[in-house]
Amino acid sequence: MSGLVPLLVLIGLVTFLSGVVGYVKAGDNEEKRAAGRQVMTYGIVVLFIMMAYWGFVGFFTQSFVGEDPKIPNYLPRLMNNK
Repeated sequence: MSGLVPLLVLIGLVTFLSGVVGYVKAGDNEEKRAAGRQVMTYGIVVLFIMMAYWGFVGFFTQSFVGEDPKIPNYLPRLMNNK
């Protein structure tokens, strides 16, 4: 289960970047540019939802359980409370 969140974040990032590529490649075609904007929007929404989920789980784990959530080593830590 712990590998699922990074996978979904990766999917959101790839979705966003594919929208950027589609938007740039569209040139003057307004329909394709609108489709690219829509894909970028979906990618940003997915990224926001996954980061919010990760934040809520970390907050509630630290607040109610009293232990640090298991954050993978490849993610940067903003604050170290040790």
